[in-house]
Amino acid sequence: MPPRFPGRAAALALAGTVVIALAGLLIDSWIGLPDPFDRVVRSTGVVPLFAICLLCALAGSKPGRAWLADRVPPISAAALGLFRLAFAASLALVVGSTVSEPASRTLCLVFLGLFAIGLAARVSFVLFVLVFTRVHLGDTEDHAVALPLKTLWLMMIVPWGAGVGVDAWLRGRFVRPPGTAPSRAYGLATWIPVLMLGLAYAAAAFAKMDEVGPRWITGGAVKYFFLADAHRAPVPWGRFIARSDTLSVLLSGGAVAGEASIILAAIWPSTAMVCAAGIVALALQAGFYLFQGVWWPAWWALLPAFLPWQLIASATQRMLGRPEGEGSRSISTAGQLPWIVGVVLVLAVLQQPVASLLRRTYSFLLSDFPMYSNVYFASRAEVAAQQEAVFQPPPMIRFQPPGGTPDGGIDARLRDIDRGGVLSTVARKVAGGQPITEADAANVRDVTARYVSKFGTVPPEVDVMADTWRFDWSTADFAPREQWKKIATVDLDGGAIEVRQP
Repeated sequence: MPPRFPGRAAALALAGTVVIALAGLLIDSWIGLPDPFDRVVRSTGVVPLFAICLLCALAGSKPGRAWLADRVPPISAAALGLFRLAFAASLALVVGSTVSEPASRTLCLVFLGLFAIGLAARVSFVLFVLVFTRVHLGDTEDHAVALPLKTLWLMMIVPWGAGVGVDAWLRGRFVRPPGTAPSRAYGLATWIPVLMLGLAYAAAAFAKMDEVGPRWITGGAVKYFFLADAHRAPVPWGRFIARSDTLSVLLSGGAVAGEASIILAAIWPSTAMVCAAGIVALALQAGFYLFQGVWWPAWWALLPAFLPWQLIASATQRMLGRPEGEGSRSISTAGQLPWIVGVVLVLAVLQQPVASLLRRTYSFLLSDFPMYSNVYFASRAEVAAQQEAVFQPPPMIRFQPPGGTPDGGIDARLRDIDRGGVLSTVARKVAGGQPITEADAANVRDVTARYVSKFGTVPPEVDVMADTWRFDWSTADFAPREQWKKIATVDLDGGAIEVRQP
């Protein structure tokens, strides 16, 4: 029978949270708490503070430790071996897309190959992690690699060689057959990525509420980030959502709820819960890519851990006509996690509420994951002004006779012989106050020569008209202002550029 949650530890944690919070308020009011400890006394700080107290209370009692150990689901050696293959393949894809230096990429792939076939699996995995970390030393605070690096280092405690592979075959042939009963030690392989992703997303959800509060949801904050990253998104769906306040609020609420829920798979690791959390994590990461063009390969590499590997292994063995062996034996016969592993796991969990409480980041070891938590806009008008200032497209350019009205003829002729847009490029430089170089002059002379060759006359002096863009919320995109302004007169006679500011 699985151990019940020790309510006594929860009560002790609640009491400890109240005492520490009150003591912090008193000390801060009397002498002041130094940064970053002054963050302890903010109202939202009680959330990570309670998590710290609860974890300490659980780890400090025997029933609590038993309940914590029971969070790790046992899997068989066959399931561990199948997951090792899938994990190695996903990591190889990450190496192919993020490691550009040939020698390091080759080393990583060699170590992953040994890891996949289970040859010195644990050593191969450690060597891969060391090389992979060295490659990314300059980016350890980047969210794209910080969480995966921390997860990979923690996964060194997994007995990878116990899974089906060369190591297990050699032990069975020359030493003794390895155990096949489900073990929590094997289950660490899938549980650790689920735990670390869950902690990261929960911290991200907390950061949004800590930084902005419920307004992050009620204000539809996702629309600001969809617009800021729309230029690199592969589909325009983000703009469609951004122009609707209702859709923005719904998606903002769904994003925070989804981020906060993934950790449940590590706390109650039933097959249904883990698979459901995996679907939520997949939806979040797919949303980052589709709406914002954000692609973090190493985060995607952790998603296979959410698959039901024990069920997959059992189904595979039945398909191959092999008995499941000791897979149905009592879990207790497979042994418990070593105490040192328990200490490492408690510290790995404890670091997250500490980082969230103090709102601190240190290399890849600590991060409060403030992903998209900062929203500084109070109105649509502010967003529109920011979009126009930061993402203003190049001005539209047209040409017309000096002092006259728009003449489609001269504009059409110039564009016909200037397919490369040389004149428009020069005009945009004028609009932006940039100097015109000799290379620009040579290009214009070439345009003039082609004009004379085709039309038999020297191109006339032209007025350069420009129109800028305004942000239109009805389409969540830029639209012409339709306020053409003369920015210069360009004399093309003889192929020379003579800019006369109006």
